[in-house]
Amino acid sequence: DLKAAQVKTVSFITYLLRGNALLVEPHQEAISAAIVGLLQSCPDVVATRKELLVATRHVLGSKTFCKGFFQHLDLMMDDEVLVGTGRKCIESLRPLAYSFLAELVHHMKAELTLPQIRRSIVVFSRNMQDNTLPLSTHMTCARLMHHLVESIFRMRADAAQATEARQFLIRILYATVAKFRSLRPQIAQLLVTADELEKVIEAKAKVNDEMQPNEKEKSEQETRAAMPPTTPKRADASGSEKDDSAKTDEVPKMPSHEKLKS
Repeated sequence: DLKAAQVKTVSFITYLLRGNALLVEPHQEAISAAIVGLLQSCPDVVATRKELLVATRHVLGSKTFCKGFFQHLDLMMDDEVLVGTGRKCIESLRPLAYSFLAELVHHMKAELTLPQIRRSIVVFSRNMQDNTLPLSTHMTCARLMHHLVESIFRMRADAAQATEARQFLIRILYATVAKFRSLRPQIAQLLVTADELEKVIEAKAKVNDEMQPNEKEKSEQETRAAMPPTTPKRADASGSEKDDSAKTDEVPKMPSHEKLKS
């Protein structure tokens, strides 16, 4: 219960960041350290860990607070810290956790060291080939590794790092080719799924187009029903129609002075 209350406190802090970031900014180091400590000590309860990951991702939305997590990147790349050790947590939270980790690595890609780049390539290339993860997570991992190419390319000037940096580029290339190879048998099914989704979208659009005239007619009927009833006209002796409402609204004429005197 105490850990759950602490996670709720982190969620409250993220709420404060929306409109009072300047007031919370002096405490960014303490907040980031507390969040990482919670990730380490949080029990393997899916709801609690999920709330903590979501709150931490909101904190990363602030560029100022994002820097507070840079010193904890090595620790957060540990699966047991990021996801936990429970089977239910591992099955449910890995897509969210690795999306959060990819966002963090992307923010600090210009400051990554060579060992951190190596660790990132190992983690994300492994996840990209994991069929238990959804395709969206695979694409996130692939994009992250391709974003690391720029950081690796900057290391070419250093002779001591150039050889290892080249090996990193080759690993990224191999991981991408391997992913294309694994997708090849699924292309036919993916195309069928895309066609089915397109047909569903077209059917919904057709239904909406058919409903629009009916809705227009219905609105016109409602408008006519809301209008006040008109007074029926009657025909006079000459055969022309007269409006009773005009008769009731007609002002009676006053008698002349001669008639009043008589």
